[in-house]
Amino acid sequence: MIYDITRDLMNVSLPEGVPEVELTKLYSREKGDICDESVLRACLHLGTHCDAFCHFVENGQDIAQISLEHFIGKCYVLSVPANTRITADHLQDRIPQGTKRLILHGNGNSYLSPDAANHLVRTGVITVGTDAWSISGPGDETATHVTLLGHKVAVIEDLDLTQIPDGAYDLLAAPLKISHADGAFCRAVLMDGTPSS
Repeated sequence: MIYDITRDLMNVSLPEGVPEVELTKLYSREKGDICDESVLRACLHLGTHCDAFCHFVENGQDIAQISLEHFIGKCYVLSVPANTRITADHLQDRIPQGTKRLILHGNGNSYLSPDAANHLVRTGVITVGTDAWSISGPGDETATHVTLLGHKVAVIEDLDLTQIPDGAYDLLAAPLKISHADGAFCRAVLMDGTPSS
């Protein structure tokens, strides 16, 4: 079974200070052009996207430089309490040994505390995903991001996990390759090994 866990970029909520997404026609068949061709204007940290290490870390890798190993491979989806600042205690003994890519399902409104981020670094996780708009809560963006990105733990934000039960999956969430960019959109997909028609 294939699960699309990507939010539609044209229908996501806008965090404060982020401009609206604009999709405009450069060429239009209706106007006599030979094809339809559009231009997209949008913040790279809007909707389902990957953060580059340089997003919060000086001299960190840009999104084009980060190994695709972070975004493709076995992962584990773990439910955490909704509307909660997740601490290390929430994660203790709940992550299967050897997990490299962890996806947190908190109903879109739970955030990772710095001590939880440190816990994930110690366990050897290389990627953390969340269904919240950011991995760290409003008003406290820096510490959690710096802890993860500074230890080369990739971050995937604003996933749509509405219909996803906890468990092991294959993750495909490669970001667009944009040199010098601090993030990029991705089309995130989970596969559970069950054949789909």
